[in-house]
Amino acid sequence: GYKDRPFTLQQRLLTEPRIIIFYLSLLFYPVPTRLCIEHHITLSTSLVSPLTTLLSIMLILFILFACLRYWRRWPFLAYCVIFFFLNQIVESTFIPLELIFEHRNYIPSMLLFVPVAYGAAELITRYKNEKTMRTILTGSVCLYIIGIGSAAFIRNLAWKNEYTLNLDAVQKNPHLCRPRQNLSSYYIDQKMYKQAEAELLAALKCPTANMNNEQYVTYHNLGVVYFALGRYDDAERSYLESLRLEKNNSAALAGLASVYYREGKRQQADLFFKLAQKAGSQTSSLYLNRGLFYLKTGNPQQAIASFAKVRAGDLKQRAILYTGIADMRQRQYDRAQAAFEKAMQMDPMDIRVRLHLAALLLKTNKQEAAENILREAVTVMISDHFYTKIVAWLQSDTDTILKPDPAVLVPIMEKMRREIMTRHEK
Repeated sequence: GYKDRPFTLQQRLLTEPRIIIFYLSLLFYPVPTRLCIEHHITLSTSLVSPLTTLLSIMLILFILFACLRYWRRWPFLAYCVIFFFLNQIVESTFIPLELIFEHRNYIPSMLLFVPVAYGAAELITRYKNEKTMRTILTGSVCLYIIGIGSAAFIRNLAWKNEYTLNLDAVQKNPHLCRPRQNLSSYYIDQKMYKQAEAELLAALKCPTANMNNEQYVTYHNLGVVYFALGRYDDAERSYLESLRLEKNNSAALAGLASVYYREGKRQQADLFFKLAQKAGSQTSSLYLNRGLFYLKTGNPQQAIASFAKVRAGDLKQRAILYTGIADMRQRQYDRAQAAFEKAMQMDPMDIRVRLHLAALLLKTNKQEAAENILREAVTVMISDHFYTKIVAWLQSDTDTILKPDPAVLVPIMEKMRREIMTRHEK
């Protein structure tokens, strides 16, 4: 209801006539700079604040009066115009929906251009014997059609993908938070966390436009960003603020569970995991982080059960990799090899999988197969920067349970790298 909206019933009823006139202007003058997936509209607080409120109401009444006045003479044309206003009643009157969306004109505008086309045809017919006037009218119609066609082509460029569409909305309405939230979601999907953080911090400065608690999405996305950056305290604060604004936010509950699993706070993690499930969250990231928690705390069987529930594409590959690691912990080497091979098929460029598979093959005395896998991995890591980065990862003290034994792999890798570099020099 209106208790969740940043506007009252009176403000909505006063504002909508201005929006309907704006819709009409968009339909007949649809230049790309005026079109946007999100629009900001100043609320009308009285008939004269702003003055366009009264003017819009008077214009709508005049149009309706003209339709009724000429109903007997042109019944179908009058109906086409009235059809537009009748179909705006549901979404542009008292129902507490959001104020403005361009797509609300799809059905209402279905017949609106019939009177326009009829009027243009009548004018051209009337002046059919006056060559100059007929040429001007025909040329004007052609230019208008070419113009709106070109505008449609240009506008379609903004709809090229999720990034261009939301960037267009941010550029046209920088003071709206939802376009920035949507753009941040794109950056998060692309692992561009710094850009996502910048958009979200800017979104926090935007006033509410659609829902009183709409910033809960901003805080949730900040939690996702901070979690990915390893800033778990900031992630926890962001998720808690998101829950303060929307207590049934299952994604924030799942995010908190993931944070607590990563921090080793099992009791709190399990509590929020159950709350997230109760609220309807079955997110793959939640099951992945729960599985990692069990794996790191010595419960490989429970870890495998959690990894099996991961469904998302890129997370699924990681879950299969971690399943192989859990199988190795249980000395289930055949199952581990099958998991590593499947993960490698899903992402052939993932060096971690090749290293785990090579380590497993060495452990099971399959020396030749292991060396072939390692040789392929070292060939991929031919650049000094990439190779050094991978070796540093292997030898680091963090998350050692998720890495193969560097004491076994690194000497073999060094030997193979020298051989490859020697052949390249020759």
